[in-house]
This record gives sequence, C-alpha cells and structure tokens, in this order.
Amino acid sequence: IAMFIAVTAIAVLLSLLINVLMRPLTTMGRAMQDIAQGEGDLTRRLVVESKDEFGELGGSFNQFVERIHASICEVSSATRQVHD
Repeated sequence: IAMFIAVTAIAVLLSLLINVLMRPLTTMGRAMQDIAQGEGDLTRRLVVESKDEFGELGGSFNQFVERIHASICEVSSATRQVHD
C-alpha cells in the first residue's frame, strides 16, 4: 500500500510540474498560431512574467510582432500617400 501511495504521489507531482512548465509554451503557441493563420491581432503581446528561457522567448516574440506591425503600418501609410 505504501508503494502505491508513493507512486500515486509522484505521478500527481509530475503532472503538476508538467502543467506549470507547459503553460507558458501553450500561451505562446496559441498567440503564434493566431498570427500565423492570418487572423492575428498584431497589437497583441505576450505577458512576460519571468526572466527564464520562457520569458526571453516571450520577449523576443513581442519584439518580432512589433517589427512586423511597424512594417505593415509603414506600407499602409505609403500606400495611402500614393493614392492621395
């Protein structure tokens, strides 16, 4: 019985750990997928809550989206000027 309780406790702890580690990746994945499918809001940014690898990845993603958004705004502005 003690062995069963120990194995169950380890399984529960591993499950919790996996959920904690996967949450930031899932959030980033959804945001990236939203933008990649063409329905993305380029003003959307990820909330960076940590300074670990996930935080660095989120910050880099935010910079990338900001540059794309700025480029699209420039092209849109230039297009309006040409038509006016």
